[in-house]
Amino acid sequence: MAGRQTKTPGVETPKETTTAAQADAALEEILGTPDVKDADPTQNESEVAADALVPVEQFDAVAQQLADAQAKLAAYEKQSKAVSKTAAAAPAAQNAVGTNASAGSVRRTREVLTEFGWSKEEY
Repeated sequence: MAGRQTKTPGVETPKETTTAAQADAALEEILGTPDVKDADPTQNESEVAADALVPVEQFDAVAQQLADAQAKLAAYEKQSKAVSKTAAAAPAAQNAVGTNASAGSVRRTREVLTEFGWSKEEY
């Protein structure tokens, strides 16, 4: 059941604003930038065209940094794969609880509550 709306004669109701409009207004107030809708489209295109040109020296430097980063990443991936292979190759008996390495058999134990307190039993 919808709530009852009250209307007072002679009072104008404020126009409801959407959340998107409120967010845009808050962002504009914080950044102090005009709306994209209000800006001149030809001015934006000329600014983009001027910023699109990058000097060759700067481009080469960025390309070299990218190549160095890719080489480091490849080295880290190779190292992590080698480490994971060595970890996977470790015998399972090494990780088991209650193992007897000299006999080569695994003894499984669990803690149980007895009449004398907690103790371990094999199962």
